[in-house]
Amino acid sequence: MAVFRPAPFRQAGLAYRAVAAMLLAVCIVAVTAVVESLSRTVAFDVDFVAFFCGATTLLGQHNPYLYEPLHTCEIAMLPELFHRFVNLAVPAPLPPYALAAFVPFALLPFQAAEAIWALVLCISVGVTAWSISRILEIRWPLALAGTGVAIAGTALLQGSLAPLPIALLCAGAALLKESRFAPAAFALTAAMIEPHLALPACIAAFIAVPRMRLPLAIGAVICLAISFAVLPWPVIVEYFARVLPLHALSEIDNTGQYSLSTIAHRLGLAAPAAVKLGFAEYVLACIAGIWLAIRLAAKEYDLSYLVLASTACAVIGGSFIHLSQIAMATPFALAIAVRKPSYTAWAALLLLAIPWDSVLNWYALAPFAALALVFLLWYFVKAQAAVASLAAAGFLVLAYLGSRWAQIASVPAGTRFYFPVTRPNDLAEASWLHYNTAFAFPPTWWLTHALTGAGLLAMLGAALWWAAANGKHAGNPAVIAR
Repeated sequence: MAVFRPAPFRQAGLAYRAVAAMLLAVCIVAVTAVVESLSRTVAFDVDFVAFFCGATTLLGQHNPYLYEPLHTCEIAMLPELFHRFVNLAVPAPLPPYALAAFVPFALLPFQAAEAIWALVLCISVGVTAWSISRILEIRWPLALAGTGVAIAGTALLQGSLAPLPIALLCAGAALLKESRFAPAAFALTAAMIEPHLALPACIAAFIAVPRMRLPLAIGAVICLAISFAVLPWPVIVEYFARVLPLHALSEIDNTGQYSLSTIAHRLGLAAPAAVKLGFAEYVLACIAGIWLAIRLAAKEYDLSYLVLASTACAVIGGSFIHLSQIAMATPFALAIAVRKPSYTAWAALLLLAIPWDSVLNWYALAPFAALALVFLLWYFVKAQAAVASLAAAGFLVLAYLGSRWAQIASVPAGTRFYFPVTRPNDLAEASWLHYNTAFAFPPTWWLTHALTGAGLLAMLGAALWWAAANGKHAGNPAVIAR
C-alpha cells in the first residue's frame, strides 16, 4: 500500500489561522442562510417532530409506538407536512429510555423546543470536532473539515438524532484515551439513545477495560429503570418483538437507506429475507469491529480506538443505516489518515467526509463540502491553493449537474399523497410503510451509494492493513488502563 507524508499543516502559522477563521466565518453565515431556507420546506425537523410527539405521548401515559395519539400530535406540530401527506404518522422508534430523554423538550412550546434542538445539534458537531482534535492531537479546523459536513449534512434539515450520539461517542473516546473511566462510561451510556450505533463501543469497552465494567453496568441498569418507569412491561416487550422488526421492514424502500437490507431488496431479494440478511451482517460487522477495536487499542496504546473502530464498522451494511449514522465512520477514517497515512486512507476520508446524497438533493450544502475538500487537500497532499481551488470549483460544477440529474424523478412541489387509513391501535410503522413505497428511487441512488460504500470499504481495508502491520503492542488494552 502506497504511503505518503502529510504536509506539516500545524506549522502553517498565519496562513493556517487565516483559513481556519475563514472556514468558521463562512460556516456561520452559510448555516444561518441555509437553515432559514430549509426551515420553509415541509421536511424540516420531521425527525424531531416524531421524537417530540413520542415524548408527549409518554407524558399523557399513552403508547408512543401506536398510530394514535402520535398522528394527532404530529399534525398539530407540523401541519404543512401532514397536509401534504394525508394519514401519515412518522414513527418514533427509539427505546423507552431514549424517548424519555425528550420529555424536557415536550414540556416546552414546540418552537422553543425546536430551536433548542437545533442548537444541540450544532453543539454536537463542535463537540465531535473538539474531541477528535484531542484524540489525534490535531487542530480543530482539520477535525471539523473531516467530520463536520458529514455529520451535519442531513441532520440540520431533518432534526435527526445522529449528531448527538456521535458527539457523545467521540467525547467518550477522548475520555477513554485520558483514562477517565467513569465519565467515559457516562458518555457511552448516554450515546445508547441510538443503540445500534453505540452498542458495539459499549461492548468493546466492557470486554477490554475491566474498570469500565461496573460503570457501564450501572448505566445499563439506569436505562432499564427509566424504561420501566415510563412504560409498562408489555409495551417494552412489544418494542423489541414487533416495533423494531416492523420498522426495519417499513424502511426497506426508503430512498435514504444505506443498509445491506435495502441494497439486497433492490437487487431482487424479498423484503423479510433482506431484513434478516441485514441483521445477520450487522452482528458479524459488530463482532469484527470489536475485534479490530481491541487490536488497534492494544497496538497503539490508545483506548479511544475501542470506540472509533467498533462504531465505524457497525455502520457498514446492516438492516437500518442512514447517511447521518454513517457519519460516525468519519472520525475513524480521519484517525487512519492522520496516524497511518496512505492513498487508500486519504481516499476513504474524502469519500466519507462528503455526504454525496445530501449534496445532490440539497445543493445548498455543496459549498460546505467544497470548503472541506480544499482544507483536506491542503493538509494531506500539500496542494497548492490554485489546485485546491480548482478541485473545489470542479466539485461544485459536478455537484450541480448531479443535483439536476437527481431531480429528474422528483415529485412536483405541491403534490398531495393520500395514504390508506391506519387503525388507531396499529403501530405507526404501518403508515410509514406506505410513505416509503410512495417515492421512486432517484437516478443517482446507485452512484451516491457506491461512492459512500467505496469510502467505507477503503476505510476498512486501510484499518485491517494497519492492524496487521508489524509493531509493538501491549497485547491487551487492560494493560493501558491505569
